[in-house]
Amino acid sequence: MRPGDRYILRVLAEQWTPPARIPSLLDISRGEDGLAIELRAAGFRVTRLTPQDGWLESLGKQLAGVTDTFDAICCRDVLERVDDWTEIVARLVRRLRPGGVLLYSVRHGGARLEGLSGLLRSWLGSDRAAAESGRRPPLAATDLAATLRRMGLLAREMRTIGGQTVGAADAATAAYVGYSVRRSERAAPATGMRWEFTGTGERWLAGLR
Repeated sequence: MRPGDRYILRVLAEQWTPPARIPSLLDISRGEDGLAIELRAAGFRVTRLTPQDGWLESLGKQLAGVTDTFDAICCRDVLERVDDWTEIVARLVRRLRPGGVLLYSVRHGGARLEGLSGLLRSWLGSDRAAAESGRRPPLAATDLAATLRRMGLLAREMRTIGGQTVGAADAATAAYVGYSVRRSERAAPATGMRWEFTGTGERWLAGLR
């Protein structure tokens, strides 16, 4: 199991205490379904979006067809591979219940430029380094954290794949994992989750400015 998947399992295991209402979870990943199997075995109701031909290009449309809301959403090794990652994040946030948690893993700029958008980027030289290497530029931890906060999520934790807290020095290039919680103006339904809603996330984000 990949380090990012182990991290997600650990966070959910620490925060969810059965017995309680069974949490619903949306899992989005290009990888195998080992994590989904583990989560189902632990008692989560898992909905999974699985890779298909042209999946990355159509992910926004697939998410538009998801009408349920979820206690947790796992987005693994996907955001760094799509051009419209902010739109994908916005769709994920809309599918989170108040107090719900978004867990994510982002690999270090590891996706090759794909499809027509990748060819156009190379031809136009919109990112010279990416064009020369044939790869997308990294999705910086600071950019994702700021976007999540702007969309109403509180940053709870962000770590490099190696387990260290993401710092200012490596925020632009690190492969990282983390989770954020959707703000709630009212008490969220009891699910057995023990999320904290104030404090450390704001201090962490301030430290990266």
